[in-house]
Amino acid sequence: MARLIFVVALVSGPPALGLLVREPEPSEEGFCSIPIETGALDALAPSTQVAANSTSFRPFFLKAHKVGGTTVMVALNAFVDQHPRCTQCCGQTVCQGQPLGCTGHKSLVVMAELLRHFEPRLQLESDPTEPQNLLPYEERHALLSSVTGKAEEYTSWIPSSPESEGRVLILTVLRDPRERLRSKYYFNREMKSCPPSHCAAKNMTFLEWMQMDKVAGLKSGRSLESCCEYTSMLGGSTEKAKNVLATFFDVVGITETMDEFLVTAARAMGKPPSQLPDPSSPEFTERDNSDNKEPWTEEERRAAEELVSDDLEVYQFAQDLSTRRILQMWDSQEKLEEAVQGYRRGDESSASALSFTLL
Repeated sequence: MARLIFVVALVSGPPALGLLVREPEPSEEGFCSIPIETGALDALAPSTQVAANSTSFRPFFLKAHKVGGTTVMVALNAFVDQHPRCTQCCGQTVCQGQPLGCTGHKSLVVMAELLRHFEPRLQLESDPTEPQNLLPYEERHALLSSVTGKAEEYTSWIPSSPESEGRVLILTVLRDPRERLRSKYYFNREMKSCPPSHCAAKNMTFLEWMQMDKVAGLKSGRSLESCCEYTSMLGGSTEKAKNVLATFFDVVGITETMDEFLVTAARAMGKPPSQLPDPSSPEFTERDNSDNKEPWTEEERRAAEELVSDDLEVYQFAQDLSTRRILQMWDSQEKLEEAVQGYRRGDESSASALSFTLL
């Protein structure tokens, strides 16, 4: 059985003790500006020229940092017959034909522009996780199509006509923000491209690194990503963030239950689980950085909870929303568990058919 192998290098970093400046991040700009080799495009040409139809989907994956998003991104990229850089870069790079999705960090730019004109309203305010609160697709497609300004160069993947070109499947994944914060710190400590003189995490304990955010104030660029990226990327307040999740996203995943999200995303895209990453492959398990992390101390945990309190509220809402929406898609917990177990066993056929209706 054919499987995708996922290989991801952990490279990222921070400033020296006392230097309250934004920590450098790996740049997607340089990656997306590299032209795709002609041979790579030619090899994909036959499949990319297959006409889209009303049942096809183009993924829009809002990709936060340190949530396991690369696993999701690579899976979604493989679901569209196109060079993966086309979807990762949201069409910024040269593609064979029209780009067919947006799955990299440029999705954050698109979402930020969209939210300037979107004030979500719940139909059932008494029950925010109720599936009825999800806006009809036509309204969400109109919001995506209205994106302009600095984000417009990342929107060429949006179908002009859902009837003839397919529709957009809108997804995101959230992780426990306390663990995301800790992962960010240890990720930065491993960053080889940043010298210790400019990388704070290499000179600080985890507690000192978190306190640096408090000293700098919660308005610096680095702090926004560390303390409250969910709140920031979803509208700027906990209330708006929760309403955006409830009204705009087809599938909301939780990192801690990644397999459930992956089989649901595959099913929603009409793809078999055999196109998902093999959870037992060494390349997949090697991406786990847990062995490099020190155990939590009580003081660290208290500091982390204070720092990410807004994102924690959004995350806890997302957990409830994810559970309810995903179960609705599968009809029962038993069917979901069967699909997950089939994926873990490597079954070819489990969960391959799309048998639910997306709004």
